[in-house]
Amino acid sequence: KWLKRGLWTVAAVYLIYLVFGFFVLPKLVKGIAEGDVAEALGREVRLEAVSFNPFSLRMELKGLLVEDDLGEPLLEVADVVVNAELLSAFLFQPVLKELSVSGAHANVQVAEDGSLNIERLMALGGAGDEGGESEPSNMGFRLDLLELAEVSLSFKDLSTEKPFEEKLGPFNL
Repeated sequence: KWLKRGLWTVAAVYLIYLVFGFFVLPKLVKGIAEGDVAEALGREVRLEAVSFNPFSLRMELKGLLVEDDLGEPLLEVADVVVNAELLSAFLFQPVLKELSVSGAHANVQVAEDGSLNIERLMALGGAGDEGGESEPSNMGFRLDLLELAEVSLSFKDLSTEKPFEEKLGPFNL
C-alpha cells in the first residue's frame, strides 16, 4: 500500500513539474520580461514567444525587443536559446550547455546633446552601489558553448557638426 501511494505521489509531482515547465514557466518569463525588466530598464520590452522543454532544460525566447527613450528599437533579437545542464541543480550554480543568440541588432546613438541612448542601461549596473566597494561574488558560472549568429550593431552620432553613422556586421561567432 505504501509503495502504491509513493508511486502516485511521484507521478503527481512529475505531472506538476511538466505542467509548470511547458505551460506556466513560459508565461512567467514573458510576464517578468515585459513587466519587471521593462520597469527596471525604464524601457518598453516586448517578447513574442517563450518556450521551455522541462525534459532537456532548453528555453527559447523569440522576438525580443527593447526600445530606447524615443520608442526606437535599441535591441532586437530574433532568437535566444538557453540550454541548461541538470548539473546546475546539484552544484547550486548556473551551468549552461549552450547560449545561442541569432538575429540580434543593437542601435547605439549619441544624441545632439551628447547623451548616449544606452546610458540608463549602463547605470543600472551600479544601481545598488552607494559609492563604496562591493564584495565580489563567489558564485561560479560555466558556459560550454556561446554562439552568435547574424549579430549586428548600428552606431549613430548626432552630436557632431556632420552626423556620423556606421553599421557593423552581421557577423557570426
